[in-house]
Amino acid sequence: MKKKAKLSIIVPSALLVFYIASYAIMSVNGRYEPSVVGPSGVKSWAWAPASFAPGGWWKPKRIYAFGPLYILDTRFWHKDQYCMDDPNQLMERDARNSRPSS
Repeated sequence: MKKKAKLSIIVPSALLVFYIASYAIMSVNGRYEPSVVGPSGVKSWAWAPASFAPGGWWKPKRIYAFGPLYILDTRFWHKDQYCMDDPNQLMERDARNSRPSS
């Protein structure tokens, strides 16, 4: 009976760790993608973890599958960007400017 109890704790815990780790890997490799586009161009940029918006087309099934983690990610770390400029280029520029000169 003890072995069954251990498995009932270990298996769900391992699945939860795998779920969180897989999202974290996708988020680290993500980028901002256009989320609202109007006649004069992009109005809003949203964070897209890797494989969430390949080629600019959002994949709703991935957002549903990782919904709770995506919501936390976009609320606390990768907030939507409301600007005309590509936030990916802005982040790269800031990273270049913040490097110490040798």
